[in-house]
Amino acid sequence: MNNWRAGLLSVPESNRKEFSFRNIDDQLSFGNGSDSDNKATIIIKGRKRALQEAFKRSLTSINDYYCITGEEMVKSYKPFIPLLHERINQRHGSTKILTNIETEVIHAAQELSFAGAEIRHIDGSILKRCVIYDNDAAYFSIIEPFITHEATDSVNQTEGDDLWIASNESSVIHSAKKRFLSDWERAIPLDKRIQYIEKGIDPITTRVLEKPEDILNQITKFNRSSKQICACSTIEGLQLIRKNYPEFHNKILQKYKNGEHAGVKWITTINTKTDAKEARFFLNQGFQIRHVKDTLFTNFVVSDKILLSSIDKINPANMVSSMLTSNDPLYLEHYKNIFEKMWMTGIDAEERIRDIVKGNYVNVQVLPDTIQSLKLASKLFSSIQREILIIISSNNGLLRTELSGGFKALNDLASKGIDVRVLTSMDNKNQDTFDRIQSSYSHIKFRRLDTPIQAVNRINIIDRETTIVWEIKDDTSLNFIDALGIAIFIESKSTAISYAFIFDSLWSQTDLYEQLQKAYENLKLHEKMQKEFIDSVAHELRTPITPIIGLTEHVKDNIKNEEQARLLDIVIDNGKKLHALSENVLDVTRIEGNLVSLKKELFNINQLIAEVAKNFENSARKDKEITIQYNNFKECFIYADRQRIAQVISNLIDNSVKFIFNKKGGLISITVKQKKEKGTDVIVVCVKDNGEGIHPEIFPRMFTKFATKSFYGTGLGLFICKNIIKMHGGKIWAQNNKDSKGASFFFSIPLQENS
Repeated sequence: MNNWRAGLLSVPESNRKEFSFRNIDDQLSFGNGSDSDNKATIIIKGRKRALQEAFKRSLTSINDYYCITGEEMVKSYKPFIPLLHERINQRHGSTKILTNIETEVIHAAQELSFAGAEIRHIDGSILKRCVIYDNDAAYFSIIEPFITHEATDSVNQTEGDDLWIASNESSVIHSAKKRFLSDWERAIPLDKRIQYIEKGIDPITTRVLEKPEDILNQITKFNRSSKQICACSTIEGLQLIRKNYPEFHNKILQKYKNGEHAGVKWITTINTKTDAKEARFFLNQGFQIRHVKDTLFTNFVVSDKILLSSIDKINPANMVSSMLTSNDPLYLEHYKNIFEKMWMTGIDAEERIRDIVKGNYVNVQVLPDTIQSLKLASKLFSSIQREILIIISSNNGLLRTELSGGFKALNDLASKGIDVRVLTSMDNKNQDTFDRIQSSYSHIKFRRLDTPIQAVNRINIIDRETTIVWEIKDDTSLNFIDALGIAIFIESKSTAISYAFIFDSLWSQTDLYEQLQKAYENLKLHEKMQKEFIDSVAHELRTPITPIIGLTEHVKDNIKNEEQARLLDIVIDNGKKLHALSENVLDVTRIEGNLVSLKKELFNINQLIAEVAKNFENSARKDKEITIQYNNFKECFIYADRQRIAQVISNLIDNSVKFIFNKKGGLISITVKQKKEKGTDVIVVCVKDNGEGIHPEIFPRMFTKFATKSFYGTGLGLFICKNIIKMHGGKIWAQNNKDSKGASFFFSIPLQENS
C-alpha cells in the first residue's frame, strides 16, 4: 500500500524499464514540445495503454496537471505514488489534481496529498478530463472510462475501455493549461472538501446545465447520492427514464429492497390506457405513483440533497436540452412542499389504472385555451385503437380540417385499419367541395346532411370511450386557432356511447335523406322533414345522458344486491354531474347568444326556496352532513321567471356545499328581506354558509366564466346566476362573513306587479 516511501530510486532499473512501451496497432509516439520536427496529435485506445503513456510521461515530467474522475483516481493511483514522490522530492516539481471528491475517494486523495500532490475538488457534472505534462503534451478524454476492476498495484494489471487524444502542439497545451488553472482557482481544497463531507454538507450551488454530458453527469450524481427521490412530471418523464436510464432506477430499487434507500415517489397524470400501461410497468418495478388531474407543465425531481428541474417538453426519445440543478436548502424545501401537497391530493395509481381499464370513471376538463386543447387532441389521436367518429358542422369546418393537414393524418390512420368516419352538414351549393374532399381521402368514410345543424359545433368520439366537443366561435376563419373556442374533454364510456349512438343514428339516416330528397324534390317536403329531424337531433345532443340515467335508476330499483346498487349509484351520480355540466354549458351558450327569454309569473319566493332546499336535501352529498335553514314563512310574492330563479337559488346552495370541506354539521341558511333601493321596492335573498370562504384570488373575477379554485366545479354556475339576475333587472354580489367562517351570497330583484 505504501511502497512509494522507498522512492522510485530504490526500484531496480530492469523493473523500471517494464513501463516503457513500443507503438502498437496504428498508434504514434511523439517527443517533447521542444522538438519542432516532431509535432503530432495521436489517439490512445484502451485504458492500459492510456495509463502506460501517463506512467511514461511521469518518469521525466516536472509539473503535471490531472483532471480526472474520483473513481478512476481511486482505481489507478497506487503505481503513481513512487513517481509522485520522486517528482516532488528529487526533481522539485509539482502535481495538481482536480477531481470529484466523495466519501469513497477520500482515502486515495489523502495518500496522494501525503506524497506531495495538491488536490482540489470540482463537481463531477462539470469535470473535463484532461492531463498536461509540463509544456510537452496534453491529453483529452474522448469517452468516459468503463472500469470493472478494483484498485490496481501495477499499470499492467489495468483493464477497461478508454479513449484519449494527445497533442504536443504548444497552442493546444497552452489552451488546456489555461482552462485547467481557471477551474483550479474555483475548486475547493482537499481539506475543506473533507470537512464538508464529514459534516454532511455540500457547498451551495445553483446553475443551469445545457450540455448533454453535463446533464448526464448530474443525473448520475443525483441517483448515486440520493437516499430518497420525489418526482413530478408528465407520463413522458417516466418513458424517458425507461428508455434512457434503466440502470439508474434498477440500482435505486435494489437499494430500496436492501433497506438502503427510501424509494421513489412519482406524481404524474394518467389519462389513457397507454398512460396506464406505462405507469403499471413502474409500479411493478417498485415505484410509488399517484395521479393528479391537471396536466403538469413543470417537471422536477428532488432528493434529500439535489433538485433537478426542467421546463422542456419531455420527448422520451431525447434528453432534455436544459436543466436547473441546485442543492440550496431553500430550493429543496420549496419543491418538497410542492410535492407533498400534490401527493396528498393525488389518486393512487392502482385505483386510477383500475378505473381506466374498467371504464368506471369520468374525467371532465373544460379547456378555454385552444392551443392546449389541440395538443391534447393530437395526443389522443395518436393513441386511437379502433375508430374515430367526427361531426363537422359546416363547409368551412371541412376546409379548416383539410388545410391543417387533419384529413391527411386521418386518411393515414384509416389506411392502417382504423375506422374513420366523418359526418358533416352542408347545403347543395357546396357539393363540389364535399365531392373533392371525399375523393382526395379515399380511406375516410364521409357522409353529409344537407341542412346545417345549428346547435352542433365539432364533436370527436374516440374508440367510444373519449369525447372532445369544440365550440366554433368564428366559423368564417379557416385557421383552427382563430375559429375554435372552448373545448370540453370527457373521458367516460357512457357519455361517448351516447354521442356515438346519436352519430350512428345520423349516419344511418343519411341514406334516408337522399331518398327523401329525390322523392319530394318538387314538393319541398324533404326540406321540412330534414329541419324537424335536425331540430330533434339538436335537442338530443343537449341531453345525451338522460336515457342512461333513467335506465340505470330503473335497473337499480329492480335489484336487491346492495353492492350492485352502490355501484349503480356511482353511475347515476356521475351521469347527473355530466347532465348538469352540459346544461350549464348550453345555458352559457344561450346567454352569450342572447337566446334566453324569461317566462314571468307571480309566485311566493319563500315557498320556492323551501321546495329547492327540500329537493337539495333529498339528493345531498352522502359524504357531508348539511343542514339548510329557511325560516321565512311570510308570504312574499314576486313577478319573475320561477324556473330561472329556482336555478339561481339551487346554484348558490350547490356552491356553498362545495366549499364546506370535511365538515360535520355544515350549515347553510337562507333569508329573504324586502327593502327600498333608489326608491324601488326590492327583495334581497341571502345564502350564507360556514365553509372555507372565498379565496382572495377569486374575488375580482368571481362571476366570470371558469372562475374556480375548487376541484368540484367548472366555474360556470355563478356566471349563469349573474346573467339571470341581470335579465330580471337585479344584481348579485358576495362577501366573506365577518363574524364567522364561510361566505354569504346575495341577489336582489325588483318587486313588480303583474301587468
